[in-house]
Amino acid sequence: MVSMRACEDEEEGADLYGSTRPRVLVVDDNSEMRRVVLDTLRQEGYEVREAASARMLLDMILQIETSAFPMDGIDLVVLDHRMPGMTGLDAMRILRQADKRVPAILMTAYPEGRVQADAASLDVMVLPKPFTRADLRRSVQLKLGVDSRH
Repeated sequence: MVSMRACEDEEEGADLYGSTRPRVLVVDDNSEMRRVVLDTLRQEGYEVREAASARMLLDMILQIETSAFPMDGIDLVVLDHRMPGMTGLDAMRILRQADKRVPAILMTAYPEGRVQADAASLDVMVLPKPFTRADLRRSVQLKLGVDSRH
């Protein structure tokens, strides 16, 4: 798989970390779920980072200068909705208010009306639980604009 961003990197050279692979930050308080998502994305060739809470996500991203793109090496955030202390949507709301436009996918077992509407207003894709690894791969490819034929 090659994203448009990766093609640009290959033409200009690798990023500061020496990588041209899309970078995904996975945020989930459930270590087992986080591991499954991380393993799936690694198998697909993505460079992955992880955080165990919405607060850790905010600490990582809010330190990045507003004009920085991509988000300090983060091309996509895949996060759980229900986490202790702060929901995934609350974290995304804070990021959007801080003008952080990183693409995001929200994993939730409760994708009903209000969650869907709030996610849509924040330009966050909803991935309903339970989902398969194939569902996860398709969602990530779609959000990153990756052609699944590569």
